Amino acid sequence: FPNNVKEIILSSNTSLYSFPETHAKELRVLDIGSNLSVLRKWKVSESEIWVRVELASNKLLDDPNKTRKGWIKM
Repeated sequence: FPNNVKEIILSSNTSLYSFPETHAKELRVLDIGSNLSVLRKWKVSESEIWVRVELASNKLLDDPNKTRKGWIKM
């Protein structure tokens, strides 16, 4: 996972977690094609990398009660 990546477009449905751990609370499932801004990266081990992301949104059209930030496992 390159360090200079600022955005990710999902190629599969992905769970958004509250904390960078697989047993953390799942906040929601993100759909294929979701556009995410990368906020930070957390490397647990060579095989486990988490990324803190924020969903791109249209503030006028999107539900303000839906979670927009969280962690995804790469």
